[in-house]
Amino acid sequence: MTLSAVAVATLAGCSSSGQGAIATASASQQTSVLTTASFPSVVGDAVGAARSAHVDMTITASGNTITADGDVSYGDATSGTVMAMTMNLPTMSNVDMRFVGGKIYIDLGAQTQNKYVAIDPANGSNAISKSFASIADSADPGKAFNLVKSAISSVTVAGAPVTLDGVEATPYTVSLMTSGLLSALGLPTTATSTLPPQIDYTYWIGPDNLIRKETFTLAGTSEELDYSKWGEPVSVQAPDPGQITQMAGL
Repeated sequence: MTLSAVAVATLAGCSSSGQGAIATASASQQTSVLTTASFPSVVGDAVGAARSAHVDMTITASGNTITADGDVSYGDATSGTVMAMTMNLPTMSNVDMRFVGGKIYIDLGAQTQNKYVAIDPANGSNAISKSFASIADSADPGKAFNLVKSAISSVTVAGAPVTLDGVEATPYTVSLMTSGLLSALGLPTTATSTLPPQIDYTYWIGPDNLIRKETFTLAGTSEELDYSKWGEPVSVQAPDPGQITQMAGL
């Protein structure tokens, strides 16, 4: 349910084919356990207030491990989402990706002569552009929760709090009905025949209602995202024109 996973999954597909903290709530302000009804809005509002984070991610699938880390600032009414991320993909050198000004810039190393390819998600003329079309909303966990909240069947405390990012974070299991999730994401519900009826995510939520960790496992693929540096400034610049090249199919 995040941009990071969307971006890395898309780039992994490309590789196989040849891609100052703000003030937040204190511990005393988390007055109750989050519920199925309250989780999407409470966590979403906290993310919206903080607006930025550092993300470290690990995805394991088919014996391969993909790692990534970067910084993201979630857009609001006055500014768009921006992100800078470095990824380590199987069989490829480090991949650098930036999302700024509504466009994605990807440096695939030798495949792009160590320059960036520009992708416009608004251009629906090719499959890769289409795959990035919802990248801004996917980047923002708050918007993602709002998008799929109708598919959430239950939210339950999954254990004792643990220390993450310097705070005590409580784990919650968030269960989503697969058919409702696919429908909310605009995907064909026929895919449910190959998926379990329910998908469980685990989120570790701090006393400020911000996500400190997210995990899930599905069809042999596991994902872990660690969030830190909530509210710190994020600055991302588009590459200079001389750093941009063309690549067939993009």
